[in-house]
Amino acid sequence: MNVSKLESKSRNVAYTYIERDSTTICVMLSGTGYTYEKPLLYYSTMQMIEADYDLVQIHYSYDSSCFKMNPLDFINIIIEDVDSVISEVFSTKKYEQVIFIGKSLGTLPIAFKYSKAAYFQDAKLILLTPLLQIEGFHESVMESQKDILMIIGTEDVYYIKESVDALRHKGNVNLIEIDGANHSLEIEPTNTKESLIVMEQVMKELNKFLIK
Repeated sequence: MNVSKLESKSRNVAYTYIERDSTTICVMLSGTGYTYEKPLLYYSTMQMIEADYDLVQIHYSYDSSCFKMNPLDFINIIIEDVDSVISEVFSTKKYEQVIFIGKSLGTLPIAFKYSKAAYFQDAKLILLTPLLQIEGFHESVMESQKDILMIIGTEDVYYIKESVDALRHKGNVNLIEIDGANHSLEIEPTNTKESLIVMEQVMKELNKFLIK
């Protein structure tokens, strides 16, 4: 296994590239403050390594001024940052299968671009705690024909029941709704045992989605 700490030449975005000589690659997009060391992304990373997939973790970072911008303008910045890494990685190696895993903020470029990108026609998309309240997010996912796994908790501040109900009935979307889970997919009020059970459930759903 070759692990490289790199930076995209066009936009200076840091990323970690784990190469395992695979024809499948997973592109991981973190949340705001929810880094790759946090449980959902840490264990997702372990699953990708266990499956012998190549892996790219993109380490974008934004200051508070970005969160005051028009949401679509901010999303375009994130997309450009992510694209700068993807273009660099894919210029050196051709992959047969692409998986995207996004947590919170990381679900935005997936929904707004990669869910509809023709050159990732057969990509599998995993949306953990998606930001359903962002204008255009729901519509973008509804328009996508790609295989999508979406996992969200009923106590997530970004949970929108009407959107969840509509997406649940879309044939290419596997929607997992976790009762009592918050934006970190942990049970509220704090319950360590139940939160660990949820984590195990999420990893099982992720694995089942990837091997179907």
